[in-house]
Amino acid sequence: MTMNRKETAGIIALLREYYPRDIASTDFQAKVKAWHLVLVDYPFEAVKAAIVAFAAKDTRGFMPAPGQIVAELHQFDRRDEMTAQEAWVIVDKAVRGLNQFEVEKAFNKLPALCQKAVGSPSVLKEWASSSSEEAYTTVIYSQFIKAYNIYQQRERDMAAIPADIRAMLGAVADRMALPGEDAG
Repeated sequence: MTMNRKETAGIIALLREYYPRDIASTDFQAKVKAWHLVLVDYPFEAVKAAIVAFAAKDTRGFMPAPGQIVAELHQFDRRDEMTAQEAWVIVDKAVRGLNQFEVEKAFNKLPALCQKAVGSPSVLKEWASSSSEEAYTTVIYSQFIKAYNIYQQRERDMAAIPADIRAMLGAVADRMALPGEDAG
């Protein structure tokens, strides 16, 4: 269930109680409109809980930006999120048990984010045939960790953007893509 403007006004009223100097009565409606654009996809009770959680941890005394509340909301979603090191264990098992005739199958069994960080089945095959164990466990490992963290952050960032804005940005990206190019 998404939040309506009346509920967003309630959120701004709650923020005004925590941060009275940051919300003057003259800019209340402007804040409601701006915050609603960001928080529209979230249920009122979840946003309220995220604001209370933020305020409970806040030692600076400054009103949060909408993105900080969205980050607080998504923090709960990330409890079960795989770390880059956990993802590496899965990829490493796939590489070490790789059958050269089933590279594609091994790649397709990897979680989607691992697939993005690896890149392609041919990369898995290349890693499996690496002549240096040291290069594999240091260079390739660190490249994977870095790529995984980048893709993971991109997914977090995209998840934080309201669905209608994501769709609009996707449509713009599709129109801007050159013929023959993948917009994603």
